[in-house]
Amino acid sequence: MDRKTTKGKILAAALEVFAPKGYAASTISVICEKAEVNIAAVNYHFGSKESLFQQTIRYAFEVAEDSYPLRDPQAATPEDELRCYISAIIRRSFDSGPAGRIDQILSHELVREKSPHHLIIGEVQNHQGKVLRAILGRLLRTRSENLITKALVNVVALCVFPKLALPLRKRLFPEPPNDVRLQSYIDGQIDFALAGLAALSPKLSSSL
Repeated sequence: MDRKTTKGKILAAALEVFAPKGYAASTISVICEKAEVNIAAVNYHFGSKESLFQQTIRYAFEVAEDSYPLRDPQAATPEDELRCYISAIIRRSFDSGPAGRIDQILSHELVREKSPHHLIIGEVQNHQGKVLRAILGRLLRTRSENLITKALVNVVALCVFPKLALPLRKRLFPEPPNDVRLQSYIDGQIDFALAGLAALSPKLSSSL
């Protein structure tokens, strides 16, 4: 998305407003002021606050993907693919810049009853869920949706712990971790994920 266009300016501004404030507390007028556009421009490009929010989520995923891609073209095995995926998701949650905005939005909205959950969950499935499902299918060597879903839930839990359990995260990391310490944490989560997946699949267990 070209940030120099009117639509790009609106999305960039919306991302900076929705991320810290959440959907309910954010207003179109504040977003317009930040983007230096009028409300008519928002109505023209997006039509409604809900539509703007949905497209902002998509934009946030694009920004995160640019810095921390979920896929590694050089990955030789499904295990390597999973390592890339987990590393990207966790690094996004520790990024305080634009690449971490998607995690801020998800942290706000997924725990609030009045959030537009249907939009959020749909976008998460499209941008992250499909990628992880494909990796797990190859890793577990199965087409069983039940097994893949069980594996997905546990892998996601390992990835999202840092962003949802903030008090515990502060105990683990009283100060923002440097790259060495963050990588060590990521490696531990990956090892735990692979061990758990091996327990789910005898085929995987015999190959590790």
